[in-house]
Amino acid sequence: MLAAQVASPGKLKNYLFYPAWALVFIIAALGTGLEITNGNVCPRNSSGVPLCYFSFVLCVAIFLFYLFTSNTTRR
Repeated sequence: MLAAQVASPGKLKNYLFYPAWALVFIIAALGTGLEITNGNVCPRNSSGVPLCYFSFVLCVAIFLFYLFTSNTTRR
């Protein structure tokens, strides 16, 4: 994903970002799903919140920010 940020705009940037993001998203979604269904799968922070929830939210936020910035740079 980092390489996509320094790549020139265009399809190369998308070819670098989307597969890397998908891999991280699948891991975060799998961890979140297993935590919801099975429980005690992910490590927890000091407040007791599973860290996979934070990973999932960060993945979604990164995707939304990438879409927003890629749409604004095309205009």
